[in-house]
Amino acid sequence: MRNKISVNNKVDTLQNFCSQKGKNVTLLAGLIAPLQNAIENYYKIDFFDNLNGVIEAEFHDFLQRNMIFEDDIQTEFSTDFPIGYTKISDLFSPETALMAVSENTFCNSIQETVVVDETTQVSSTIYQSALVDAYVADFTQGAATLISRLTALDEWCRSQTMANRMPNLLEKRKIISAPTKSEIVQELYINRGFLDLIQTLGLKNYIPKAYRDA
Repeated sequence: MRNKISVNNKVDTLQNFCSQKGKNVTLLAGLIAPLQNAIENYYKIDFFDNLNGVIEAEFHDFLQRNMIFEDDIQTEFSTDFPIGYTKISDLFSPETALMAVSENTFCNSIQETVVVDETTQVSSTIYQSALVDAYVADFTQGAATLISRLTALDEWCRSQTMANRMPNLLEKRKIISAPTKSEIVQELYINRGFLDLIQTLGLKNYIPKAYRDA
């Protein structure tokens, strides 16, 4: 999980390296432009409310999973956790392949190609790269699915709490122990990575006082 500045710096580094290796600057710019646009579109997504919903849903899910009652009523919680449940950054990492590529590998992927305009029949030279195409697809797919994946995670957590609600409403259940608010916050913000996500991406979502200077 990287922020927009880090990702753009990586793209600049790759582009500069290729230029130093003799690649045409103008053709490079044309090759990189779709990737820059895809990155820009991904990082401008407004998911503030969606992320708040996930944090709240995971809070209640974790609390109920870890409550111990005096009675022997069985509760049923799924352990088929969706992506992002234990590590929220898994939903926010379309840049993984891009950030891992070496400069040489990237530069060697660039092929010079002659294309012909079907209307004017005028030919021109462009650069193509399967790697660039893959990175564009990563960010485009990330932008297209981020909100729905956050919504799905939110709904899954809420479904878990609802599935076990009736015994809590209808039975006299004595709680022997339950996670404290501090323990839940530690699990979500530190162990599951919400703090790192918020700080890395410069988000405005709420950070508990205990971790605001972390």
